[in-house]
Amino acid sequence: MTNLINNDDSDHSLFQCSIENQQAVSLHYHNAYEFIRVDDGELDVLIDGASYHVNKQQAIFIHVLQIHKIDISTTAKFTIITFSPELVSEFDATYKNKTIVNPLFDWPNPIDIEKFTSPYAERAFTFDLLNKLIQHAPFEIEHTNKKREVIHKIIDYVLHHFGEKCSLKVIQEKLGYDYNYLSKSFLTLTGIRFNEYLNKFRIKKACAYLLETTLTINQIGRICGFQSIRSFNRNFTSIMD
Repeated sequence: MTNLINNDDSDHSLFQCSIENQQAVSLHYHNAYEFIRVDDGELDVLIDGASYHVNKQQAIFIHVLQIHKIDISTTAKFTIITFSPELVSEFDATYKNKTIVNPLFDWPNPIDIEKFTSPYAERAFTFDLLNKLIQHAPFEIEHTNKKREVIHKIIDYVLHHFGEKCSLKVIQEKLGYDYNYLSKSFLTLTGIRFNEYLNKFRIKKACAYLLETTLTINQIGRICGFQSIRSFNRNFTSIMD
C-alpha cells in the first residue's frame, strides 16, 4: 500500500487508511470492515462471488470476513479505509450477522486522509460513513456464512502450504469435506476455480522472491510448489501476460 497514514496518535489496530494506485488486490479476507472510494478510473470488485463495477466518485463497503478482490483494467487511484469491529462495537453487534443488500453507493467528495490526525477524527469519519450506509440500503441476514468459513480454511491452507503438494484433493482430505462441495463453493464465492487461484498465488509469491532474493528461477519454482521449471514458466507466462 502507498501513502499509509501513520500518525503516532492514531490507533493503527483499529483504523487504517491508504491511497492505492496498484493494478490489483488479490483474493483475501480479514477481520475488519473495508471502505473503498474510487478517486480516478474504475474498479471491478468481487465480494463473496458477486461482481461490482465501481466508477469514479463511487464507493463500496465490504463486511467483516467477506472474501474479496479488486481488478483494474486500466490505471486507477482509490482510497481504502479499514476499521475493526471494536471501533464500531454497537454497529458490529447489530449487523455482524447481516450484509448490506447493495454495497455500492455514490461518494462524490474526495477523502482528505491528512485530516485523520487523531482517533477522534477517525471515529467521526467512520460513524458518518456507517450512518450513510444504513440510510443507503437495508441489511439482510447472512446466508453464506458456512460456505465462507470453508473457503477461509482453503485460503489459509494455501497460505501455509503453497510450496507443498497443495491440490484441492489434498485439502479435501485434510479438512474432511466432500470434494465437489469444496470445488463448487470455492468457485461460487471467489469467481475462479481452485487451480487457477493456487497458480496465481504461487506466481505472486514467486514474483516477491524474484524481487527480494538472489535465488535462481529453479529454486524459486521449487519453493513455490512447481514440480518443474517448465510448469513454472508456463504459469508465469500465462498469468503475467
